[in-house]
Amino acid sequence: MRNAEAARYARWAGGVAILISVTVAAIFISRSVREASARRHGPKPVPATVQQASAQFSFSKVEQDRTIYTVQASQATQFKDQDLSVLEDVVITMFGKDGSRNDTIHTHECKYETSSGKILCEGDVRIEIRSVTPGQTNPNPRTLQVDTSGVSFERSSGIAETDKPVKFKFPNGDGQAVGVRYRSSDGMLQLLRDVELTIQQPDKPGAIPVVLTGDRLEYFHDRRAAAIEGSARARQGTRELTAQKMTLDLDAQMRARHTVAEGSPHFSGLYGADPISLDANRFDSKINEAGWIETATATGNIRGERKTHAGTDTISAQSAVVTMEPKVNQPHELDAAGGVKIQMNGAMNSGQLETSALHVNFAPGPSPSQRRIETATTLAPASIDSKDADSSTNVHATRARAEFDAQNRIRKFYGDSGVQITRVVGKSQPQKTTAQQMAASFDTTGGWSTIQLDGKVHYTQADRTADARRAVMTKSTDTIALDGAPVVSDATSQTTAASIQIRQQGEYVAAKGGVRSTYLGSTSPGNPNLGSGPAHISSDSMSGSSTSGELTYTGHGRMWQSDSLLEADIIKLFRDENRMDALGNVVAVFPQAPDSNQKNSAPILWKVRAPTLRFWNDLGRAHLEDGVFAESPDQSLKSRTLDLFLSPPTANSNATGSAKPGTSLGGGGRQLIRALALGNVLVRQDDRHGSSERADYTAADEKFVLSGGKPMLTDEDDNTTTGRSLTFYRASDTIFIDSEAGSRTLTKHQVEK
Repeated sequence: MRNAEAARYARWAGGVAILISVTVAAIFISRSVREASARRHGPKPVPATVQQASAQFSFSKVEQDRTIYTVQASQATQFKDQDLSVLEDVVITMFGKDGSRNDTIHTHECKYETSSGKILCEGDVRIEIRSVTPGQTNPNPRTLQVDTSGVSFERSSGIAETDKPVKFKFPNGDGQAVGVRYRSSDGMLQLLRDVELTIQQPDKPGAIPVVLTGDRLEYFHDRRAAAIEGSARARQGTRELTAQKMTLDLDAQMRARHTVAEGSPHFSGLYGADPISLDANRFDSKINEAGWIETATATGNIRGERKTHAGTDTISAQSAVVTMEPKVNQPHELDAAGGVKIQMNGAMNSGQLETSALHVNFAPGPSPSQRRIETATTLAPASIDSKDADSSTNVHATRARAEFDAQNRIRKFYGDSGVQITRVVGKSQPQKTTAQQMAASFDTTGGWSTIQLDGKVHYTQADRTADARRAVMTKSTDTIALDGAPVVSDATSQTTAASIQIRQQGEYVAAKGGVRSTYLGSTSPGNPNLGSGPAHISSDSMSGSSTSGELTYTGHGRMWQSDSLLEADIIKLFRDENRMDALGNVVAVFPQAPDSNQKNSAPILWKVRAPTLRFWNDLGRAHLEDGVFAESPDQSLKSRTLDLFLSPPTANSNATGSAKPGTSLGGGGRQLIRALALGNVLVRQDDRHGSSERADYTAADEKFVLSGGKPMLTDEDDNTTTGRSLTFYRASDTIFIDSEAGSRTLTKHQVEK
């Protein structure tokens, strides 16, 4: 029994042991399965170097209850014995001090230094600059997107930066640079060097993009402004703008609304085929939201150039504002001020306009992409200079306006309120003219052709002056034509007429209609010297030149000086020969020198008629020919030629004044003292008549001497006396006869006086 019981006990004990073993094994397996499952689905094992790992990580910078920025990561791992944590799926959001921004920095992984608060993101990083309108739930979709790598972020300062290459995009373009720095406090983004960006015009298909380059760029989010500094350059096709700094003010959609170029800005481009350029201290542009420029302003030391085949045109000023034509980016108006100077060069001449203020209107040019100058108006006193190979002209006016043609050539120039013109031709004396108003016309070469003057016209050249109500200057003939009671004067003469024309070269002058001249200096070479006081000449027309020294009065010529008078179809004055000629129907009146015993008696006047007369002023001699007839109240003379000799000028012969034709000024003057008649001479003295080939008359004793041929004298009783020469006196009835038989005296009777 005992063995059987022992066997049963042994079997029971083995079963229990197996059951315990199975149970233990089941428990172990179950635990192993749970541990394996836990290992698969639970947290990873922490390496020996890791102190702590967390599934969420974030921190923020708060100032005055406002969050400036927030750093978030999906996981953060902190390492033992190192001041370092690894952040994964990092997003840094910058709100700004006023909460107006929602800028973000995205990257896959960053290292975080706990003590310094510095975050290092070595991989690819994207920075998005976006604005939030108050009350708006989502950020503005129009963002600035920057892609780079190797970014560091300072927790204390909120500054993110890198020196790696950068690519960026914005609504109207894209670009690249090297290095970027972002400041979360005010949203300033800096592209550190080698900046290049391209601006497109999406609403204008096919439009040429604008390419901007520079050493660095700063974008101020809060102020919506961007600045390109250091060798900044903007290019659009053939147009280029360079400066040390360019600033752009942007709107909420990041479109430029205002641009500024500073630091020796320089613009260059093409006007048609001509290169143009513009320099100033500063350029400003205001841009419409649709993309076209509203106004463009240049200030400080402005200088513009346009190079043509004929030369270089320039403009300079201290300030200029261009108002643009809406939607087409072409000039509509220009206002320039401060030492405005425009220099234009043509193929044959050059011109320059100077004023302190100028307004210019533009009109459509030869192509849709061009504008031309329509008018230019000075808002202050202005002067214009014009030069060609032979002459120069300067015009000054209180106000002026110029009109231009389709080729930007000036065609009309108007002056107002005090016009002054100075013109020099060759080596001649300057010609100066003033008037109240003027209108100048220009030819196709760019030089002026005519200038019309109106109101108180005054002209001077050397000692010559002219005054009139109106005048026209003509360049081709080098003349100034005056009308409206014109008066021309020089040092010794004055001329009036219905119209007077003066030519500068040769100092030619011509007058028409009621010509009247007064010569004040009778002793001046070429001036009439028939008597005392001023000499007066009237005619239908007059012409002559001070260079040739010849002056001609034509049509009903009439000259009077003291008691002397001369009438003829033509009267000519010769300065160099100091003589005077009268041609056609000559009538001359000369006072006879009185007898010494008859000082207070009325002067005896001799009236002479002939086809021609020549008078030498210095000699006081008049020569008449081609049939002469001379008479006084009691005497007459007829001959083929006649020479009259006048006394020298008296002390009063240079007196000034005026007199009516044929009236005496008194005070003596030149008087007839002798006469010589030649050829078929016929004389009459009271009732006596004589004939000979020669007759000499002496005024002092009223004596005739007949000689030559067969002198003969007949009295009232038909008594005839002949001889080789016959001498008889008006004062007596005495005749001196000179014959081959000798001399004798015959007295018939005494002549009563």
